[in-house]
Amino acid sequence: MLAKALGAVRQQPATSVARAGGVQWCTDDENRLRLLAPKVNGEHEAVILGETVVLQPDTVRQDPGERWTQVQRNRTYRTGALTDVEGQQIRWHSPSSEQSSQVFCVSAFGSLRRLADGQEILQKFLTRHFPKVGLNGPWDLVLEHCDRRVLDESGPVTPTSLDVFCRSESSAVCIESKFFVDAREGFGPCSQFPKNCGGYYGPGSDLKTSTAANCRLEVADGTRGARSYWRKGKSRFRESVFATQVSGQVCPFRGPNFQAMRNLLFAASSARAAWATLAIVPDQMGDVLRAQAGAFREQILLPHYADRLAVATYEDLIELLRASTFDESRKLGAFLAERIETVCGRQLS
Repeated sequence: MLAKALGAVRQQPATSVARAGGVQWCTDDENRLRLLAPKVNGEHEAVILGETVVLQPDTVRQDPGERWTQVQRNRTYRTGALTDVEGQQIRWHSPSSEQSSQVFCVSAFGSLRRLADGQEILQKFLTRHFPKVGLNGPWDLVLEHCDRRVLDESGPVTPTSLDVFCRSESSAVCIESKFFVDAREGFGPCSQFPKNCGGYYGPGSDLKTSTAANCRLEVADGTRGARSYWRKGKSRFRESVFATQVSGQVCPFRGPNFQAMRNLLFAASSARAAWATLAIVPDQMGDVLRAQAGAFREQILLPHYADRLAVATYEDLIELLRASTFDESRKLGAFLAERIETVCGRQLS
């Protein structure tokens, strides 16, 4: 299988963003897998240390119906969270793994949108973590959301993909969910380093096309258009973030700040008056995310935007669900609590 997978490596053309049944998903990310040491991806049986491999669809993906069947059999999936149409259209990463952050997130927020008091619970949840931002519903919850236009992410590369996008007429909130394995890593780093980038923000850092740009993402590369991350961040990030660096220094977005930055800018650029970015994780798995978010607020964000990034725990959501007067809401709270205890507690014991 490993030889077959590696032999199948090839580039995929960009396709479109599709939407159906209330769920939006990406079909244009070249089926990229970023396999970093010491991970072993049992689904694809391919481990390339520090590299990104691009595999053919028949190597990466089984039949969508089969993967959806695996999700439905997964104990971490909450029955009824998705319709069959939605379930078959989502690109599942690890459909049979009980540790899947994607499956757990869909179970929580896919189910939440179907509850009789789901809007009320979500509003209380968001207000608890962003009391001064002025977020207001009613909310439309979109799972696995991406929109290349928001951050000018054109070309055959992976666009910013949100686990949950909460939007209303006046507000936008990007939610990044972590569960077990990915909670230990926290926010994801920039994939340009170390192969294509020297890891610093300054001339000479572009190792692939040798441009003089401070960041190679600021300029086009073939069919990939120039990204607007740095330009859009000018009004929201500290001046020190944009200081030109030399080899040996570390770009502020080389590591975990990269994913946090993209999610935050996506929310801020979504044409809503009030916006925020929230990471959510089981409490016992949250130390890494809390530290990373704290550093981002202190080192990256301008002080008056510091309250736009927060880390919540799934236990916060469970508390609101268990306090509901509706039986289905309490059942969802019990399901999420059991999954955290069984999956996270078992692995940590």
